[in-house]
Amino acid sequence: IPMFFHRYPQFGMFSSASQVQLDADYQNLPEIIDTFNKLEPIKALLFSNSVLLGENEDLLCCRDMLWENSTHGINPHNVGMYDCEIKTTEDILNYIATASIYCVERNGKYLNFPPVNILEYFTRDKLTGEYTENGEHILMDFQPQPDDIAYLRTFKFEDLTYRGTIEYRSACCQPISDAMTVAARDDRRSLPPRSARQGKGTAGITRQRYNALSPRLHCRRTQKTACQKRAAVNRQ
Repeated sequence: IPMFFHRYPQFGMFSSASQVQLDADYQNLPEIIDTFNKLEPIKALLFSNSVLLGENEDLLCCRDMLWENSTHGINPHNVGMYDCEIKTTEDILNYIATASIYCVERNGKYLNFPPVNILEYFTRDKLTGEYTENGEHILMDFQPQPDDIAYLRTFKFEDLTYRGTIEYRSACCQPISDAMTVAARDDRRSLPPRSARQGKGTAGITRQRYNALSPRLHCRRTQKTACQKRAAVNRQ
């Protein structure tokens, strides 16, 4: 079945998210991601604030559709919810290994190319990317490099970042008077159990730890599964 693409290629100009970055204790990382993933349908109702005025006004929130039915959603594992339970760090790595890379940097130029599974990407001898300069689209051949793992950028509702944080990015931007409500909710629910916090700091996942995990993706082979998409919520 051909993929459906919406007709709003400029949606990034008006689809605003309330993005929150919070440190996470390494030991509690799988539980935090799994818990927040399961809360997404409720979160969609609490913080829905994206509408298409004049059309599809029956949709309470259209942000998910804009992302999932764009080029970002060609590989559904790059967007939306996780379609499996996350119990261990191995589960996280297995899922990351099913994501796609679509952009790298060479000679100061950002090269865009059709999404390629990150494991397949490192098996290729050469790829062709495209950049824009002075209004012209220019093609450039390039070879994959190990450091390109840094350009693996997904748009999951909960993303593990190289900064040692979890990025929560599913909620809509709220009215000014409620601007901090999303961050307050995410911050409270991200705390580890009280017993785990007593006498201990909550050191984040450091960039060094992230980089130590990343090379393991190169030799990992996992089977892709169909992504469980979060349906747009109807007012009725």
